[in-house]
Amino acid sequence: MQFPPFYTWFHPVLTALSARVPLNLWIRLRLLAFQPIVLLSNTITSYRYILNPLFTVHYAPSRDIHKIRYLLIFPPNYSPEGQRSYPLHIAFHSGGFLGGIPESTIPWLQHLSMTTNSIIVAGSYRFTPLHPFPAAVEDAEDLLLHLLEVAPSWAADINRITVSGFSAGGGLALSMSLHEAAKGRIKAAVLFYSAIDMRKRREDKPRPEGMPKDPFAWIGPLIDTYAPSPESEGYRDERLAPVDVEDIGRLPEKVLMVVAGRDILVEENMRLKQRLDDRAEMKVWGGRWHGWLEMPGMEKEQKEVFEGAAWWVESVLSGERRVMGT
Repeated sequence: MQFPPFYTWFHPVLTALSARVPLNLWIRLRLLAFQPIVLLSNTITSYRYILNPLFTVHYAPSRDIHKIRYLLIFPPNYSPEGQRSYPLHIAFHSGGFLGGIPESTIPWLQHLSMTTNSIIVAGSYRFTPLHPFPAAVEDAEDLLLHLLEVAPSWAADINRITVSGFSAGGGLALSMSLHEAAKGRIKAAVLFYSAIDMRKRREDKPRPEGMPKDPFAWIGPLIDTYAPSPESEGYRDERLAPVDVEDIGRLPEKVLMVVAGRDILVEENMRLKQRLDDRAEMKVWGGRWHGWLEMPGMEKEQKEVFEGAAWWVESVLSGERRVMGT
């Protein structure tokens, strides 16, 4: 197995000690405090795949000098020599634009691979505050362009693409769908408690009734370094808040949103559902919190949600009309 690169593990401390970005002292101190969380999370996620990696690691070129790391998963009984073609799925991990690795999406992608027989790519992206918007979106776009070029050699059908993402990764999946090269290709998106309006600061997002105090609220100012200031040109970039894109016809043809009931992201997901109308399905898990599907002890609900979402994707690809869970 090839582990995620050094930067992925230690970017909070490297950024905190860097003179490249003009950060105030409090942001630097928060980054140092965030470092143990990133290290622990990446270690737990990575080591479970040492003996059985389930994927191969590849790198895509970018518009910059860096390479974009991605995982490649082929479906059961995959054969590139046959006459058939395989749907292509692109997934992005969570992490608040601050961290995370694509290996964290593997439990979901295993269900998806077995159910839809798709070729699956799980992508990585650069992190704020060293690389604020639009760096992560540009990485997603560059990965898409790379896959459109190389995926046909795997027998992937680049006109039958589905996408998914967790939290920040869901927002990236939706923003990537706005790229001109994605037009008409992306048939479905699955968004797990996704951040799709990054113009609003965390403190300005409405809190659902009964939502408990967030023990990680101190990380909020770090997440807020992702978005440009309201006075800047970048703030008006549609990719920062794909929920508000003017032409909703540019979004994926079908969208499934899995939302935690006690999450500040409920409102923006409801707004997307209202705008897409019958093109979207939204499942709200009352009493659950942001990121619950990726936490220990949630295996039973994780299996239920991931199986239902995988069958929903399969129904879209096959042309059936299936509601998640039926």
